[in-house]
Amino acid sequence: MKYSEIKKRMIDRGQTTELDLQLIEIVNAIKFAREDKKITQVEIAEKTGMSQVQYSKFENYYNRPTLETVVRVLNALDFDVANIFSMGIEQQINKGKQEKAVAHV
Repeated sequence: MKYSEIKKRMIDRGQTTELDLQLIEIVNAIKFAREDKKITQVEIAEKTGMSQVQYSKFENYYNRPTLETVVRVLNALDFDVANIFSMGIEQQINKGKQEKAVAHV
């Protein structure tokens, strides 16, 4: 589900607090990172102790995720959770790509 579709669904439900909008962006970035790393939902679900259905609902923001769930998913994707909120998830994705490119040289 696209970010715009998730946001529209949340607006229709009347669930558009600032926290929800920020979490939708974070979850969308997590989905992008997972796809970019070519990791399946099943693989992440196994690493986090969720079922694939639960993980799919997380990525499609069917319920507001807890911070604990977000951190578990970020850890499963090998993100530096300590820096993720100060650096930004997209910057950390790009940093990972640059490090991979240098490693292949």
